[in-house]
Order: sequence, then structure tokens, then C-alpha cells
Amino acid sequence: MQKPLTRLRQELSRRESLKKKQKAFSCGRRGTASAVDEEKNMIPYNKNLVQNARDLRKNMTPEEKHLWYDFLKKLPLTVKRQHNIENYIVDFYIASKKIAIEIDGGQHYTPENKAEDERRDTLLATWGINVLRYSNKSIRENFNGVTSDILKALGLNFSDLKAMK
Repeated sequence: MQKPLTRLRQELSRRESLKKKQKAFSCGRRGTASAVDEEKNMIPYNKNLVQNARDLRKNMTPEEKHLWYDFLKKLPLTVKRQHNIENYIVDFYIASKKIAIEIDGGQHYTPENKAEDERRDTLLATWGINVLRYSNKSIRENFNGVTSDILKALGLNFSDLKAMK
């Protein structure tokens, strides 16, 4: 059995090591919050985008509102709206499953925006995040298909949804 003083020193040493890693990480990414903690496996975010994410939550598109109020709120998992990850804001994020859901409007189908979406998806994949992309049109015209696809990716069924009051 270790002596209490030895355990205390080890704990302090471990905490100092984590602080150094966090400081080194935040210094290497200008404008990025120091949110990496090895034990919690938190993903860094850009502090400068926090207000923008809040504004986007207040001004969701009709398709985002439809998906949020008529489906995502009923999931038995925590779903974050307009969540900040590194230098991006994803429409919806389910941290426990590492799944981001993006609702794409017409601007996403230009060659330059498609390339940017691919870069973004690649970066998110480095964090183990799978991105599910749906068009506004598919939300409007094939809502059941979209929700079935999301449930399949989450490993859930319609019977798992919470009843809303």
C-alpha cells in the first residue's frame, strides 16, 4: 500500500503534466481554447466562434427547426445545436456517439463549398467524428428517410424515442 504522501505527489505530478499539455496545445493553435484533457478527451473549440454559435441557435433555418423539434429533441441522447468544434460550427452534435449532423442549403453544392465541406469532414474525422449530411430538400421531402438514417447511425429504433409533452 502506498503512503498517502506518495499518492499526493503522484497526483500533483499528473495534474502538472496535464496542465503543460493543455498549455502547449493552446499555444500551438492561435484563438483555440485549451479544452484538451486526456482523461475527458475533450475536443478543442475556437473561443471566437462562441457568440456566432449562439446567434445561429437563435436563428435556425426552417429545416433545422423541423429536424430539431420533431426528431432530435426526442432522442434519448444529448444533442447539441450549433456546436463549436475547432474552427467550425456543426449544426447538431451527439458527443456520446461522435456524430455530427449537417443540414446543407444550396450554397454547399458549389465546387468551392464542396471542397471546404470535404476538408471540414476530414478534420472532424481526425477526432473520430462521423458527419451525416442531408440537404434541405431531403429534410422537407424525405423526413422519415432522414430520421431512419440517423437512427441507424446511432444504433437506435423509433421505439427508443422519448415521448414529448
